[in-house]
Amino acid sequence: MKSKKSRLMQGAFALYSMAAFCLLFSRPTSALLGTYWETLRYNLNVIPLFTIRIYLHILNRRSNPYLVRHAYVNLLGNVLLFVPLGFFLPALFPRQRSFRRFFPWLCLIILLIEVLQLFTLRGSCDIDDFLLNCVGGCMGYGIRTIFSIKKGSWEA
Repeated sequence: MKSKKSRLMQGAFALYSMAAFCLLFSRPTSALLGTYWETLRYNLNVIPLFTIRIYLHILNRRSNPYLVRHAYVNLLGNVLLFVPLGFFLPALFPRQRSFRRFFPWLCLIILLIEVLQLFTLRGSCDIDDFLLNCVGGCMGYGIRTIFSIKKGSWEA
């Protein structure tokens, strides 16, 4: 029988998953820009650091308050949204407590989300989003590790 603490952790993970799903898939990317495949091509970025550099440039110039806010939301949001995933994966799945096992699963989950956003037209598939999401997940893993070291165990 599962402990109360374990059930609480599973419930918190379920709430996080639903909230993340709503944030990631709730609104369409944009209207179709030609055919479906042309719209997919428009919403795909495979050039590393392209989007991040654009947002950092916007933050550096600060000429348009709307764009500055959008840059902060995009950069920080992509990191912060995946911090809980990095915390929950090793907490709920004992095999994920090794970073060597955790990191490939984190990357696979984020890649799946990015591809689903692209093909459902509910976001863009951006290598920079992938990188920022991975940073957030790794931060969550680090937080979980610190809690575990202080507590003296890896138990949920």
